[in-house]
This record gives sequence, C-alpha cells and structure tokens, in this order.
Amino acid sequence: MACKLLFLAALVALSAASYVPQDSYRAAPANYDFNWAVNDAASGNNYGQQEARDGDNTQGYYFVQLPDGRLQKVTYSVQGDSGFLAEVTYEGEAQLQWHIGMTQSQGLTAFPSPAATTAITTISPLYKPRRFSVTTIHTPASCINMACKLLLVLATLVALSAASYVPQDSYRALLLVLAAFVALSAASYVPQDSYGAAPANYDFNWAVNDAASSNNYGQQEARDGDNTQGYYFVQLPDGRLQKVTYSVQGDSGFLAEVTYEGEAQYPQQGYGAPARHPTPTYGTPGPHYAR
Repeated sequence: MACKLLFLAALVALSAASYVPQDSYRAAPANYDFNWAVNDAASGNNYGQQEARDGDNTQGYYFVQLPDGRLQKVTYSVQGDSGFLAEVTYEGEAQLQWHIGMTQSQGLTAFPSPAATTAITTISPLYKPRRFSVTTIHTPASCINMACKLLLVLATLVALSAASYVPQDSYRALLLVLAAFVALSAASYVPQDSYGAAPANYDFNWAVNDAASSNNYGQQEARDGDNTQGYYFVQLPDGRLQKVTYSVQGDSGFLAEVTYEGEAQYPQQGYGAPARHPTPTYGTPGPHYAR
C-alpha cells in the first residue's frame, strides 16, 4: 500500500510540472436511462421498471402482473419542483373464479372452495454458488522496504524539482501541495496485509397498498454473507393474503414456505323471481255478414 501511495505521489508531481491549467467546469447535470424486468411464465411473475433522467426532469414507469390477470402500470414523472406525479393504469380484464354453487347447465362452472391451508415447498438448488478465494502473495519484507525507499527518494526528488518551479497559477500550486502531502503520508504508513471484498450485507423492503384498487403486495429481504432470508406477499382476489417466506443458507438452495392468511370470500350471485307477463284477454267477436 505504501508503494502505491509513493508511486501515486510521483505521478502527481510529474503531472503537475507539465500541467496546463484550464477553466474549471461545474459538474454536468444528471443524465441516465435504465430499465429492468422479470418475466417468468412458470411462476407467473411479470414485473419491471424503466426510468430516464435529464437534469431536473425525470420520467419512467414500473409495472406488475396482478393475480387477476391484469397488468398494473404506474407512469411517473418529476419536472423540476413539480414533485412526484404518478398515473396508475390497468391493461387487460380481470379474470376471477367465483364459487357460486351453480352447474354447467346454467352457463357457469362451480369451483370447490379452497381451504385455508399451509403448504411447504422445497425447491432443490438449480446451481451451486461459486466460491471465490483471495490469494495473498507474500513478498519478503526486505524487498518491500527497499522498493519503498527507492520510490520515496524518487518522489522527494520530483517534489523538490517541482517546488523550485515558480507556479503560474493556483491549480499547479495546489497539485504540488497535494504531491508533497501524499509523499509525507506514505513515508509514515505501515504496510499491512491486503483484504478481499467484504461479504454482502444489506436489508431492504418495499410495499404497495392502494385501498381504492385493492392492491396490496410487497417484499422484504436481508442478506449477511452467504445467508439470505426474506418474504414477499400479495393480496389475492378472494381476500386471502398469500405470503412466501424464503431463505438461502450457504449451499442449501432456495427454500420457500407458502402460507395464506384469512379465509377465501366468494360473492353469492342472487336471482330474483321470474318476470311476470300479462295474460292475454279476448273479447266476444261481433257479427259478420257476407255481402
């Protein structure tokens, strides 16, 4: 690490000697465009997002396939100080299976009322996570110290040479001060063993709850190294809340438990009495005479 800092100091000093200052510029406005989507026919999952930004103007949308077959889409935008403006639309027609106890002769199909049960599903892993190891190359301490000394001498000579040059502007002077500071910091740095990337560690959650459209779904997930656990849920059209709790422990694969909360509610279709039609009446025919 000390060698890297010394080498950086030398490069900064050399660059400062030949640097021609130019006008400074402000950071450019934010400009990006991204999209992602998940479409898995086997599990019925279809959702994603797209967003684009140009300066203070942002627009995009996200969508999700609802359990009733419709595609819900939220189109949003932010124009300067307008705030978050969103429009919710639906594509397709809801397809619901009603339990009304009628026969096919009446034009409808009767479906058995599902019981509020709990099913445990174990999905065998489709892959084995690859494990990466970090190999540390040990260099004799004498070689490291010698290289550090040589680079320190080189950085000092370059810094002194640059210091003898009269800077023409504040930019070059600032670079020279930075080079000297880095060289001094590297001289007192004690090199230590390098380490690989830290294990993954995060925790997030999101949810949608819109009473007007009866949408209620979301997700939560947390990971610490090779151990991941979380859940996602959705309010079904029959009123029950379906929840999938999952976990991955090392090489265990994806383990999921599906549960339901509440009891299925199916509206009863009612039929009134048949409409009454008036009984026809006939009067006594009058006499008819042929000519």
